[in-house]
Amino acid sequence: MDKVKVIYTVGYGHSGSSLINAILGGANDSIAVSELIKLGHRIRKLGNSKILSNRGKCQGCRENIYNCKLWSQVLKEVPKDNIYFQNENFLDNLKISLNILFGFPKINFNNLDDTKLYNSIIKNSNKIYDKNINTVVDSSKDPRRLKYLQKNPNIDLYVIYLTRDLRGVSNSMEKRGKNFGRTYIIWHIWNILSYITYKKHNKNKKIMISYDKFTQNPDKYLKRIKDKFNIDLNMEDYLDNANKQEIHYIGGNSMQKKDITEIKYDQSWKKRMPKWKQFILNMICYIPNKIWVYNKKL
Repeated sequence: MDKVKVIYTVGYGHSGSSLINAILGGANDSIAVSELIKLGHRIRKLGNSKILSNRGKCQGCRENIYNCKLWSQVLKEVPKDNIYFQNENFLDNLKISLNILFGFPKINFNNLDDTKLYNSIIKNSNKIYDKNINTVVDSSKDPRRLKYLQKNPNIDLYVIYLTRDLRGVSNSMEKRGKNFGRTYIIWHIWNILSYITYKKHNKNKKIMISYDKFTQNPDKYLKRIKDKFNIDLNMEDYLDNANKQEIHYIGGNSMQKKDITEIKYDQSWKKRMPKWKQFILNMICYIPNKIWVYNKKL
């Protein structure tokens, strides 16, 4: 069986994966599906009734996934046994996290194989788009999901480890009602788990990117992804191609349904926060940002 090519983004949420997902999805040989990890979640929410529900919709066309012209065909071809259902059990998730950190306890992924799912996405996307697609861009971000995919010998896996300034992330999370303390702790845990799974991956099939550096010089980093991952990305018109793309995303944020007019370095957190809070945040975030975001190796 030929291997199916997948570009997987790992890292904490609100770190710019939606933008990179859209741009890579505009490449001539790629289809972006955003957070594929949530497909099983959509199916679970709909159950057998297949009734229209916000949680059962394609984020792109806004159709029920069983009516969407991409996912309806994929779900006809791929049994539920071949679809990864995001684990909501705390103890099971803890076991996977401990396995990533320390190599124990041993974990069993029940021999699930995403190969059929990815291949079906590629086949049906080639019927929809006027492109020669051979790559799926999956921005699920979950390092536990990456751990699972790395064990699949039938997937030709490329990994983007994406980081972002903790101050920008906390600002984005705060707008959604999440307090800084929670974000600070989870951001660290998630980056540690992401880095370990990324570190163990084939060095010729991975790249670590600071979103803050990316937005200041996107051409530099997109060229690096294009060359290292061998994708047909038009460096002259990548924003236009991303905007023209008919999208059928699973998960992701509202930005994905808007045209991308420019890529700019976002420091809006400075405008939202009072000076005293900025001072405290600068002190608390200095070392984490130095390690994960503004590292000279990136």
